[in-house]
Amino acid sequence: MFKKLILIFSILPILAGCSGFMNTYLTDGDGTTAFPYVLNGVAYDLVGSEVQVIRDDTVTTTGNVSVESEIGGYPVTSLGSSAFYGSGLTSITIPTSVTSIANYAFSNCSSLASITLPDTITSIGDEAFSYSGLTSITWPSGTTTVPYQALYDCDSLTTVVLPATVTSIGDEAFGLCELLDTINIPSGLTSLGNLVFQANSFTSITLPAGITTVPSGTFTNCTSLTSVTMEGVITAIGFSSFADCTSLADLYLNNSAAPTVADSSGGAPDSFLNVPGTLNVHTNTGASGFGAVPWSGFTVSYDYNP
Repeated sequence: MFKKLILIFSILPILAGCSGFMNTYLTDGDGTTAFPYVLNGVAYDLVGSEVQVIRDDTVTTTGNVSVESEIGGYPVTSLGSSAFYGSGLTSITIPTSVTSIANYAFSNCSSLASITLPDTITSIGDEAFSYSGLTSITWPSGTTTVPYQALYDCDSLTTVVLPATVTSIGDEAFGLCELLDTINIPSGLTSLGNLVFQANSFTSITLPAGITTVPSGTFTNCTSLTSVTMEGVITAIGFSSFADCTSLADLYLNNSAAPTVADSSGGAPDSFLNVPGTLNVHTNTGASGFGAVPWSGFTVSYDYNP
């Protein structure tokens, strides 16, 4: 009997390292490097030679949280898919060792009011912060893209700061952020998705020369929007682009010829649905094609020659 007990205790350390025991978490402060590992409400796992923050439904994450820069000598380089989805986070500190944030990482974190993203981050996934409680965010300069629904329907979001490195904004990135009244648009932006600014609250915006089309729903239901300036030559205006922009007073188009407009063939086009007839469209001196629908329903001034 004594020999059997010795044998059992001697193989326990071996079993602890086997794959069948990978979900046995160590307690905080254990100090070993077995993974997965939980520390201060954050779950980590080893992927190759790097550590990723992972989702774990058995772990309760609330309040102010700091992500470790390394665990057991391995660098923490990523926040995995849905890592903090729906958690009770109120703020989080992310170390400079992190280079990527996966899809849904902070989605539905309704109590998350504050986050600082280090510029070492080069990749952020779809819906990373959707439905969160963020009031403002500064996008990291290591990225070039704001992805699909990145900040979709963030009810408290008022301010977005984008770095000069951003060249692409995906579909619905800021859609339904109804309090969003402050956002800067990088001069190098060349790609804009559908419904990007749906129902936002800013009063004016300038799109840089790299934008040559206004995609579907871009400004739909932006009821506070009074002025839009296009620095580039716009070739097409998409479906519902300015629909329900009920305060729109000035539209500046850097065009020598009128752009095509979705659904402009019969009276009031959908692209400008419920836009006031007092809209003043400013375009290049001598520009052609602005006598037709929908432009004929507005005032056209040939005084915009940037």
